[in-house]
Amino acid sequence: MSRIIDFHGHCGIQHNTNYRPDEIRRFLAGSPVARILISSLSATVSREYAERDLLELRDESRVVPLYWVNPYLAEWREHLDALRRQLPIPGLKLHPTANIYEIETEFLRPVFAHCRAEGLFLAVHTDTHRSSPERLTELVLDFPDVDVVLIHMDNPVNSIFLAKRCPNVYLETSWVERKWANLAPVKLALDSVAPHKILFGTDFPYEFPLPGHLDGIGRARSYDEIIHLYRELLPAAAAERILYANARDLLRRHGVALPSESDGQGDGE
Repeated sequence: MSRIIDFHGHCGIQHNTNYRPDEIRRFLAGSPVARILISSLSATVSREYAERDLLELRDESRVVPLYWVNPYLAEWREHLDALRRQLPIPGLKLHPTANIYEIETEFLRPVFAHCRAEGLFLAVHTDTHRSSPERLTELVLDFPDVDVVLIHMDNPVNSIFLAKRCPNVYLETSWVERKWANLAPVKLALDSVAPHKILFGTDFPYEFPLPGHLDGIGRARSYDEIIHLYRELLPAAAAERILYANARDLLRRHGVALPSESDGQGDGE
């Protein structure tokens, strides 16, 4: 079975459902996922619920926990530091649209400064409205030592330009295959940025066939189908880097141990 790293996954409460940690664990057991970065959707409901979700997944070797920061909460640093004493958290998640704030330099500067001080990376939701990637420009230029992953790489042209201009900016691909059947933004990115800067992601478990969450998802997504599409439409070497090696290398720089593909070791599953 192919190994992949999914740089964008979730558990928790959102959209009238709750993707419980035990359900996530069972589904991953039958998947090609070697590692998946998970933040808890419950952060939009309750910080305590979100932290509990991550703690319940602490013994799942596939899961790399990300802490979902709401910058409105004055105590977010204290909460993060307390959880990091219990979990090896290498990065933070920001979602301006879900938490209803604007990407403004001074508002988010404390988050970037904390990441610089602690050696954490940032995974930032992007879209074409409140979270448009060009609004991050001043921050990523002011903090060149903070790695920033643009989740969804949306708006694609603006995301790709920012990643091309800034060595510390990376692109994550979730939903590209549903919006562009020919993977056009990924192909454009491959022509524009350094090949190591594109990271595979899915926004799991949205529209994956988890038992108990099948109503209303339409055509269910699957890892095997998405992997096949990448290998069919992209150059072989690029597809393999995007699906696994790029994320492995970035995670290693942030203290997450992963074996190399050539060392003959498994991932401990």
